[in-house]
Amino acid sequence: AGMIRFANQQAALIFGYERAGMAGLHVDTLLPDQLRDRHAAHRRDFVAHPQARPMGRAMELRAVTRDQREICVEVSLNPLHLDNQLHIVASVADLTERKRIERELAQEREGLAHLSRVTMLGELSGSIAHELNQPLAAILCNAQAALRILQRDPSHVGEVQEILSDI
Repeated sequence: AGMIRFANQQAALIFGYERAGMAGLHVDTLLPDQLRDRHAAHRRDFVAHPQARPMGRAMELRAVTRDQREICVEVSLNPLHLDNQLHIVASVADLTERKRIERELAQEREGLAHLSRVTMLGELSGSIAHELNQPLAAILCNAQAALRILQRDPSHVGEVQEILSDI
């Protein structure tokens, strides 16, 4: 019927309730509004085919704490038959901290990738600068030599023409 019969201390901590205060709550109290409509059908499906399984295999599950904070959770369901009555044991793990760490690691990876690209760009620009500096230095030396020749003896036009051809 979706009523919580028992909750351990860890569940009470996760959801922000007193342990005894969780007994009697409807499980939908712990669900975000957008999941409540579909949850009754999921419960009926589980009761029709009770077998141990994780919930929400293809989606990130969310739950709501007593103070209305949404948290990311992992839920496993296990059928338990007591006195010819089906009970469902739900194991809930709060993934909030794990997700926070995953986001931080993703940001660190992005930062490292950016740093790697910047480093590679620096190396590439240094290499290009080196490749350009050598020919430019040779051009400058040849031009300076041509000027010195013309300043010394303007009649050596042939020699200056050779230098200008090299440039």
